[in-house]
Amino acid sequence: MENAGLAKAKKNEDEVRKPMSGYMWFGKENRDKFAKGLEPKDVMKKLGDEWKKLSDKEKAKYEKMAKEDKERYDKETKAGAKKDEGKKAAAPAKGKKKKADSEEGSEAETEN
Repeated sequence: MENAGLAKAKKNEDEVRKPMSGYMWFGKENRDKFAKGLEPKDVMKKLGDEWKKLSDKEKAKYEKMAKEDKERYDKETKAGAKKDEGKKAAAPAKGKKKKADSEEGSEAETEN
């Protein structure tokens, strides 16, 4: 059953990759240990069980990796926001206009 008719979404190379949690870092590092001969759902179940068995000291390694990844993400999103400021200023605002006064909103609703 190859691809089962599902198309992969194209990735935007400029998009900032979201940070991974400590659990996700643990899974990335240990997935191959548990993946042999198991279905993907069983691999995830096994990884979850192994994560729960870890002591706080053992989890600290992965939590540190997650913290560093979060810092990378924050840094990249700030850099991206600065780069996009010029684009946003030139583009017209989208969406509904907000009403300045709540009284005006209630009057407008009763007129319709």
